Amino acid sequence: MDGIDRITRKEKELADQIRADRAALSELQDKPDPDRHQIDDFGNKLIWGTRIYEDRRKTIRYVCDVPTEIERRLFALGRAISQAAAQ
Repeated sequence: MDGIDRITRKEKELADQIRADRAALSELQDKPDPDRHQIDDFGNKLIWGTRIYEDRRKTIRYVCDVPTEIERRLFALGRAISQAAAQ
């Protein structure tokens, strides 16, 4: 559980960083004489941050869903064994 809490905390931090980068990128693009190099850097940083965020989100789902699926399968297996032993 501590690991899940830690990952969730880091996800929130990364989401905040992505929002800040998006705002900074927007500011740079709105300038009358935008610096293309900075815009490209922020754009790449935003792409990678978003990709990492999505990958972590999928991992969290997996981490939460797998134990539930294992428990469901074990329950079904236990019931099948119990029914077979009763016959």
